[in-house]
Amino acid sequence: MEFRSFGFRIDLKSRIQRGCPYILNRSSWDAQPYISREKLKTLPVTHIVIRQLPASNSIVNQQDCIKTIKDLQDSQMKQRGWADIGYNFLLCSDSDDQQQIYRGRGWTYVGAHCIGYNFKSL
Repeated sequence: MEFRSFGFRIDLKSRIQRGCPYILNRSSWDAQPYISREKLKTLPVTHIVIRQLPASNSIVNQQDCIKTIKDLQDSQMKQRGWADIGYNFLLCSDSDDQQQIYRGRGWTYVGAHCIGYNFKSL
């Protein structure tokens, strides 16, 4: 199966076989339960907001990534009064350059990541 876009040939079969990268679910980082959440009303979304955790000497391994994500959720829920972590997904790289994608609010829920875009983005 081929698709041509802007003069470039794209082999869709090989792209499909590679699939979506693995996304770790909320239980993998022991997320607190959300207080409430609202479903996105407009799908597909028109924008993607990517939140990569800041590079830090304290993130040595994926356990450090998990601690950083938990601390972020705690801060956003306790200090800001949010119903959950604000991001739909988070990227984290450790000192071995291992990268993981963690699910925050997920695919179908309104995030709290970019004023004016929360209802039309992930």
